[in-house]
Amino acid sequence: MSSQNHGYAVWENSLPEGWEPWFTNPNDGTVEGIRSLKKPFSAVQFHPEGCPGPKDTQFLIEDFVAQSAKFAETSRRPR
Repeated sequence: MSSQNHGYAVWENSLPEGWEPWFTNPNDGTVEGIRSLKKPFSAVQFHPEGCPGPKDTQFLIEDFVAQSAKFAETSRRPR
């Protein structure tokens, strides 16, 4: 039995090809984060701002901002 803050879980063997687990719950082995191997897509099933330390998962927010800026720069089209 494990304490979860969500009602749904992802199992590693259910991930489609091209995706990998990024974070795993040490208590029950459920996947708590995934990322694409081909595109800049990722997701976590926890609150990155609510971890034990104030900067433990700051890299998640920084990565998201960097990927968003890169996408914005490469997707600009002349008017």
